[in-house]
Amino acid sequence: LVVPLEDIVKKYAPNAIVFQGPFASIRWVGNEQGIAPYPAWNSVKAQDAKTGVATGDHGDPDGDVWMPLEVDVTLKDHNWFWSPANHKNLRSLNQLIEIYYTSVGRGGLLLLNAAPDTTGLIPPEDMELYKQFGDEINRRFGKCIASTSGNGEMLEIKMERPTVIDHVVIQEDIVFGERVREYMLEG
Repeated sequence: LVVPLEDIVKKYAPNAIVFQGPFASIRWVGNEQGIAPYPAWNSVKAQDAKTGVATGDHGDPDGDVWMPLEVDVTLKDHNWFWSPANHKNLRSLNQLIEIYYTSVGRGGLLLLNAAPDTTGLIPPEDMELYKQFGDEINRRFGKCIASTSGNGEMLEIKMERPTVIDHVVIQEDIVFGERVREYMLEG
C-alpha cells in the first residue's frame, strides 16, 4: 500500500510547516548567512511556489501564495554540526544581533542552528550564548515606550518630553497580505 505524502501530512499534521518540495509552505532565503533581502516579500507567484524550490529571489509583493522566508544560519560560523574543533567559530553576541536585524527585522523566520555534541546535549557555551541572545532581544524590544496604529497617510506619536528613541518597530497587519510598498519615518 502506497500512501502519498500529501495525504499523510493532511491527515496527521495539517498545520505542519513544510520546507521545500511539492507541499512547501515556507521557502529558503537563498543563503546561510542570516540575511534576508530588503524588501523581503513573503508572497510568491503560484508558479514559483509549485516548484518547491522558491527562494528569497522569488518574493513578489503581488504574489498569490503566502510562503514566508526561512532564514537559516549557524551558531558557529559555518559549522552545522558539532566537533571539538569548531568552538573557535562561535559567533559573537553582536553578530547574532546583526543577524536578527537582517532576518527577523526584515520579516523572515530565523532558524538558528543548535548542534548537539557527542553526549546528545547542546554544549554549555552555546546555551550561554543562546541565553544572552534572547536576553538582548528582550532588552532591546521588550518594553515599548509608545505606540500608534491606524490607517491613512500618516500616523503620529507625540512624546510628552524629549525622548531618546533608538529602535522603531514598524508592523503591518498581514491578514490581507503585505500591502505597504513604501514608508517614511521622521523624528
